[in-house]
Amino acid sequence: MQPVSGATSGTWHQSSSGLMAVLKPRDRFPNRQEPFREWIASRLARLIGVKVPIIELYEHPQGPGALVYQPSPKAFPYTDKVATTPEAKAAFGVYIGIIVLDALIGASDRSENNLVFHEASQSWYSIDYSFCFGVGNAGSGVAADPSHPYRPSPNYPPEVKSALDYAGPIERALSRAERLTDTEIEVLCSEPPPLFFQGDRTPITEYLKFRKNIIRALVNDWLSETMQKPPLRPCDPPRDP
Repeated sequence: MQPVSGATSGTWHQSSSGLMAVLKPRDRFPNRQEPFREWIASRLARLIGVKVPIIELYEHPQGPGALVYQPSPKAFPYTDKVATTPEAKAAFGVYIGIIVLDALIGASDRSENNLVFHEASQSWYSIDYSFCFGVGNAGSGVAADPSHPYRPSPNYPPEVKSALDYAGPIERALSRAERLTDTEIEVLCSEPPPLFFQGDRTPITEYLKFRKNIIRALVNDWLSETMQKPPLRPCDPPRDP
């Protein structure tokens, strides 16, 4: 991968085949755990069927990193002209299942800066999962209490909040999250080499298992208390865009 300019939280790199990726974080040092958190979020997203870019862990001489691959051929930020078309706005109705991932991992930084639009597939992707698992800053560590109050962030853009009426994508992501087994979570958390998490992984593993078991309650509490929306029940007919 060759470095190119452009990114703010990392450095853009391009592979020999033309793939673009951001190497994060910009400042790397031993035992920095953001790459581990970003990778776990990306893998969980695939398991429950929501859109987060592919992420690879990268062993850099300065410390662990994460290569966040841009959806090919290009993705556009929320404020770009391409991302403000009627087609882009309509695509939020499918993207909305992302709130299940955000509740599962306790994402505490969701805003318009963390959304990109892939024009080729008419899909929104969620990016930047450094602040999750109870971690509220860029340091290391995991919340000791897995039931901490982080639910999906209230600072989603208005288009995301409007799409909450489409319960179909949310219900499908919820159902897949509820089917995750404890063993799947344990294997996932144990997979990265020690370089990327040099401590006890039990707290983060137990955190995910606990929240997986109450994921529907977490999502429904947030929908009713923060967004004044009705709860989701598996027996309800899906509402899709």
